[in-house]
Amino acid sequence: MKSFSFKGSVEASKSLMNRALILQAQYPQLEIEGQSSSDDVLHLQKALQTTGSEFFVGEGGTTFRFLAIMLSKRPGIWKLRGSERLFSRPLDPLLDLFRQLNVSATFDQNSLNLHSSGWKLPDQITIDLSKSSQFASGFLLCCWDMEKPIQIQFSENRVSDGYLEMTLQLLSSVGFEYKKTESGISVSKLQKLKASKVTVEQDISSAFAVAALAAIRGSCDLYPFDLKSLQPDVAFVEIFKKIGIPTDLVNGHLKISRSSQWNPVKVSLNNCPDLFPVLCVLLSKCDGVSEIFDTPQLVYKESNRLAKISELLSLMQVKHQVLEGGIRITGKKYHHHQFFLYQPDHDHRLAFAAAVAKSMGYRLRITNPEVVNKSFPGFWNLISGGAG
Repeated sequence: MKSFSFKGSVEASKSLMNRALILQAQYPQLEIEGQSSSDDVLHLQKALQTTGSEFFVGEGGTTFRFLAIMLSKRPGIWKLRGSERLFSRPLDPLLDLFRQLNVSATFDQNSLNLHSSGWKLPDQITIDLSKSSQFASGFLLCCWDMEKPIQIQFSENRVSDGYLEMTLQLLSSVGFEYKKTESGISVSKLQKLKASKVTVEQDISSAFAVAALAAIRGSCDLYPFDLKSLQPDVAFVEIFKKIGIPTDLVNGHLKISRSSQWNPVKVSLNNCPDLFPVLCVLLSKCDGVSEIFDTPQLVYKESNRLAKISELLSLMQVKHQVLEGGIRITGKKYHHHQFFLYQPDHDHRLAFAAAVAKSMGYRLRITNPEVVNKSFPGFWNLISGGAG
């Protein structure tokens, strides 16, 4: 297999872009610097340009949750339609939030119906973060111009704190004022946007997939790259160093090259669960037993990522054990060359993981490679290897 090489930056972060778009929908004068052609961003952009009361959100959990919360603040009757898979993901925390805001929410087949007279704010809101932090992020992104301050209480069991922190840092950068409390956040009343522009940095999750390919069969030079990125997936840099993958950051350039050393690691991905699928495949090369833990939210993603990555590792004939909220992987130096098919179950990050396995030399075909369009439409062209 030919060597892989990449120099430059990938598209803007879809997570940050969707947050910025929700801000811009409330303050149209806000300029967004950055571009993303991912399906999730395109669906949100199109929905926000819709003049009617019905919106299509595709399969994007962030797109759906953020848009639904924003619309619930506006008096009116709204309908959000999406895929069957989207509506199989956790909805109870969203419905509980609407109940506290006195917003009526009902379901038809693959759609959510909202009937709102505007938020009726209590003194305190409680938000369940045990399955996703997006419910809290979506609410905070809309806490502008409120007539009273509010206390937000978070559930004791929390996941993906890194993404909530990313939301808070973005909000701070545009003038949002809040105070962290022992169990949540206190938000001031009558807040106004104080910035004219927000810059959306490159998507670190996509950059991680590129870096993984470089570690396997080539090199990459990602720039501009900032270890102080708002995105929690920047944690992959330190994980690479622990594994022994050649990693160098100089003057905003992150350089990764093919690794001859593969040390096993034990790592929590609670704050950055999107690293899980690709990292699992990389750990299959490590000389020893690696473990990923603190990831109970994986079963609520676009697919049950624990089950689907176990399926891929089994096809690769890699010894592993699925744990409660994690996985243990015993790496091996050699791999088989038997052809197999892999169905990523509509999950873009599983397709990236399978692509990394293919780069290792495994003979496989991904049955629906177009799923990468959700976050990284140019992925197959970038790696020049195709999905077949």
